[in-house]
Order: sequence, then structure tokens, then C-alpha cells
Amino acid sequence: MKRIILLTGMFLFLWLINDVNLIAQDRWYTNTSLQMVRGQSQDGSKNNSFYFYNGLRYQAQMFSLSLNLPLVFRGSSSSTQIENPIVQQLLKSEANTNDITEPSAVNDGMMSASDFNIGIGDLYLNGNFTLLKESDYLPALYIGGYVKIPTATSSFNIGTGEFDYQGSLGLRKYFNRFSVYAKVGYLVLGRVEDAEISDPITVNVGLGYRFDGGRNSILLAYDSYSTIIQGVDSPEQISFGYSYALSKSMFITTIVSKGLNDSTSDYTVSGGISFEI
Repeated sequence: MKRIILLTGMFLFLWLINDVNLIAQDRWYTNTSLQMVRGQSQDGSKNNSFYFYNGLRYQAQMFSLSLNLPLVFRGSSSSTQIENPIVQQLLKSEANTNDITEPSAVNDGMMSASDFNIGIGDLYLNGNFTLLKESDYLPALYIGGYVKIPTATSSFNIGTGEFDYQGSLGLRKYFNRFSVYAKVGYLVLGRVEDAEISDPITVNVGLGYRFDGGRNSILLAYDSYSTIIQGVDSPEQISFGYSYALSKSMFITTIVSKGLNDSTSDYTVSGGISFEI
């Protein structure tokens, strides 16, 4: 399955970059964002992790390709290691802050700058391709996916430490100012020694609304995974996003996510800017 997904992605990439008609309306975007993830440590205490994302996206008429690599700021104590890193790290938002103070006696997860270690996270390569354009009666049909390259600092205990692959099929439809989308995917996780892991099916659905001539937009989304580890809840969360267009080529986005079970971060707050280059 891994080879099929990888070979399919390589074939699509080579085909797309050689199709002059498809790249006739190409645009390059760069994005920078800061994400704060609050979760629970093995000893039951709360802790914060910060991800500073820098990415690049190529947008053409029928497809897009992007890559993202974050800097990661985490606490230096062992209590910051997440109990189920394979499960916990699957729902870091791609789109994307908190005063840092001295830790209290009960260790509420806040820490000073000297308590942080700095490293890098995993590199994500994402792609989407439109199979069928939206019409008056039919939604747009598209395929997508990503490859996760395990570049993360090993001591941070982030993800599987192996290559992960995902392929997905999605639908999107606009109804005047409203939009709806639904996506189903299959995630192939890298195998970890002494861990019984199942490759999950992923489900993503959302409802969006645009106003003020499209300058402002909001989105309500739900994400979930099927069973990954027997006896452990799979990640499940809801998210609310807001985007503001400063111009036709510059956007500010904020996303707040809430985990719905113990396998998902308590909440995630993200904010960033994207602009054409």
C-alpha cells in the first residue's frame, strides 16, 4: 500500500508539472504561522508545545502542492512527553499563541523560556488535484494526500519516527455564501517496534460561510480517525476557523480546535499569514 500511494503521487506530480495548460495560471504562496498545542503528560499535568511553521505552496488551476516544516518549542522536563505520541500528534492543524510565565507549584504546564528545548518537527509534503470541476448541480471532486518525512527531533517523541502516507477523496460545493466539504482518507502509518498499530480511515467534514464580499470567511469543521491502537480512543476534534483577506494575495487565518477525547490535545490555537510571492 505504501508503494502504491508513493508511486501514484510521483506519477501525478510528474504529469502535472509537464502539463503546460494546467500551470498556465500558477501562483506561489509562502506562509508563516504559530501554533500552540495544550495536552496532558504522563503524570497527568498539563503542558504546552509551540510549533512555528514556515511553508511554501504552489497553486495552479487544477492542483496544488505544498510543504511545511515547523520549529518546535517544548519543555525540557520528562513530564512533557506525551503518553500516546502516535495518536496525539495526528491532529496538528496545518493552518495554525500564549504568554509564558514561571511554572507554578502545581505545574500547570506554563514554563519560562529557559525551560524550553528547540528542535524541528516532521516535514509534510501535501498535494491536491481536482478530478471534476464544480457545476450548478454537482460538487467538485478531488483527490489529495500527503507524505510525512520523519525529520522531527527524536527526543521530542513526536509521531512515529517513520514515513507516513495518506490518500484521500473529497467533495466540495458552494451555495451562494455557504460552502460544504467532506473528505474520506486512508492513512498508512510507519510501524514502530513493540506497538500494534492499525492504519486508520480518516473523515473530515466542514461548513463554511463567506461575507463582506468574500473578504471574511469562517469555517466549522470535524475530524476523526478510526481505531489506531486497540483499547485507545482515536483522535477526534472540532475546529473553528476565521480568515481575513488583506488583499487578493494576502490572507490572515486563525483556527481554534478542541479535542473530544483523551487521545486528542485539549485544545490547539493557531494563527498565521499567507501571501503570494
